[in-house]
Amino acid sequence: MIDRSYLPFKSARNYQNRKMAKWLGFFLSEHSSALSQDEPVIDYSRAMPFNDKLRALRQLFTQQLLADFEIVQDQELLQLTGRITQFQDVSVGISGQHAYHFVAIKDILSINLHGEVEDNG
Repeated sequence: MIDRSYLPFKSARNYQNRKMAKWLGFFLSEHSSALSQDEPVIDYSRAMPFNDKLRALRQLFTQQLLADFEIVQDQELLQLTGRITQFQDVSVGISGQHAYHFVAIKDILSINLHGEVEDNG
């Protein structure tokens, strides 16, 4: 409740804004339902800087090395293993064991050589 005791008119001091109460109820119900959903959360803080991604992708492409990729696609985190067979300005083609993926460079979160252990320490 908002303190309006400083106002000179009684009608202003006793005013209750019902619209705000309705809005707060709506906000709380939306917030509660959002918290109850068990959607996976993507940690974008681990994303490689764009220049580092470009450097790694160029090396993988020229040397045809096998790599593990973490990619965000349709708000889901995908793990791919493969070789880069096409390299363009804003996207790469990754040939995996079972499929071929064409991925935007901005959607790649991390790149590691296949079999390389990532150091989180």
